[in-house]
Amino acid sequence: MNPYAVFHSIESAYSFPLSGKRFVLRVRVDKQDEIESCHVLYNAKHLFYLKRKEKEMTRKYEDDLYAYYEIILPLETPSLAYIFRFASEGKDFFFSTDGLTENYQFAISYYNYFQCAFVNDIDIQKEVSWAKDAIIYEIFVDRFHRGKGEGDKDFVNLRWGAIPNPKSFAGGSLIGLREKLDYLKDLGVNALYLTPIFRSISNHKYDIKDYYEVDPGFGSNVAFEELVKEAHERGMRIILDAVFNHVSEESAIFQDVVRNGRNSPYFDWFIIYDEDISKGKYEKFATCDYMPKWNTSNPAVQSYLCDIGKHYVKECGIDGWRLDVSDEISHDFWKRFRREIKAVNPDAMLIGENWQDATPYLRGDEFDGVMNYSFARYVNDYLAFRQLDSLAFKEKLEALRLRYRGPVTHMNWNLLDSHDTYRFFTQLRKNKERALIGAAIQMFYEGIPCVYYGDELPLEGGYDPDCRRCMDFSLARKSNPFFAKYRDLIRLRAKSGVLKYGELSLRTQDGMLVMERAYRGRVFALFVNLSEADKPLPLGKVVLSNLVEGETLKHEGFAIVANKRKTKE
Repeated sequence: MNPYAVFHSIESAYSFPLSGKRFVLRVRVDKQDEIESCHVLYNAKHLFYLKRKEKEMTRKYEDDLYAYYEIILPLETPSLAYIFRFASEGKDFFFSTDGLTENYQFAISYYNYFQCAFVNDIDIQKEVSWAKDAIIYEIFVDRFHRGKGEGDKDFVNLRWGAIPNPKSFAGGSLIGLREKLDYLKDLGVNALYLTPIFRSISNHKYDIKDYYEVDPGFGSNVAFEELVKEAHERGMRIILDAVFNHVSEESAIFQDVVRNGRNSPYFDWFIIYDEDISKGKYEKFATCDYMPKWNTSNPAVQSYLCDIGKHYVKECGIDGWRLDVSDEISHDFWKRFRREIKAVNPDAMLIGENWQDATPYLRGDEFDGVMNYSFARYVNDYLAFRQLDSLAFKEKLEALRLRYRGPVTHMNWNLLDSHDTYRFFTQLRKNKERALIGAAIQMFYEGIPCVYYGDELPLEGGYDPDCRRCMDFSLARKSNPFFAKYRDLIRLRAKSGVLKYGELSLRTQDGMLVMERAYRGRVFALFVNLSEADKPLPLGKVVLSNLVEGETLKHEGFAIVANKRKTKE
């Protein structure tokens, strides 16, 4: 065996409790090694050196370099010590904190076994109860829908549907959004993520002047409360955008610093290098002087921002926060924010905007999950940029689902695009068949699908601000075959226990990508054919497809096939 490839670590994606009675273990090996079996030897930590139980692990995942064995151990006590034993090429190999060895001294195992000394309930990373049922729909409020009867708005400078620029205002509002709740419910989504809605001079509202006031261009605090009420009546949840990294230079707090410099009680609320603010020597978002950065290491700032977060959860009944540029904010703040929000509503969802590996934030004491931009990248590499074949794409998805602990993977938002990226449809050069394949993959993958408004039509658009075009509801009709198929995909995910709760497995078959989910004896399999040749349609009932002719799956076709099979629950 290749000793350099074998890897395991405690309290990580390789070792985590699901409850006080169930514990997940994973171990990594070189996928080229000829391994006959992998067993875990385990017991309570104080008994391990005397006696051990043994269970065989399943070789469950493979990426480009490694294979991964996994098991869910039943625990009789909330204490665990363990090592691994491999059978390979006629030998036994033991793997402990000392690495890979051909012998193991159980009598002094307390020096080098892996362990979870005690499973404390508060340390178990729990899933938000509604996460697996959720389908998120992101809305850029200014571009979604103008409300009827709202009258003229003197700030509107963009004809609805025209190409926007950074200073464009189209007049979308919360009243307009409320008018489209039935459309969204019919579409099949059940959770709405709104980009910022608070008072700001910009169209995007990421430079907030007052966190406690809904921007007048969007409506009022009363209009927002009505939106939450009517959404909840339809079984839909509302998630707001928490812009806690920075604030508008027009905020009363920052303006006090501008006027009074070091004499301001808020001077230390920001990270300032020269009290002459006009010199711009202070931390800010990116290079934007008009968005000074909060000092989230300051307890007073933490209290101020936590109070905002709690207010909208407690007083307005929102169901969670998406956390803007969350990786630029102190861990100390997010730990406190989580404690205080979860004390108000343990089921409020907290999702970070981290574009890269977010492991340090996902240990159960900060975020529930993240916007899964890695997923978006891999789907684009597969379908738009054509840099990955089906096998390489499968391996990327496999590695991605192993990046985090299971509960985190189930709560990540799997997006294809957003208000910060090119539109997926544009990246695909307007290839509708590939856009539908992307949506099918999104609905099948582990985690929460996150649809960007208009992807179902489809809308096109380049980089910001072009990706923030106005919604075109004239395309949302049954006679638009793309919309009808996209809606069918969302509805299938919404109604199918198999796709929401089923165990996922990935493979390739005859050059096709295959994503399979199994639950309670039922199996849905997604077949994607990007090869140049037509492929025989697999056996089973075709639930949904695009390019199918007779018993053939055409190039750039997908088919979702249902079967029955006995599966372990």
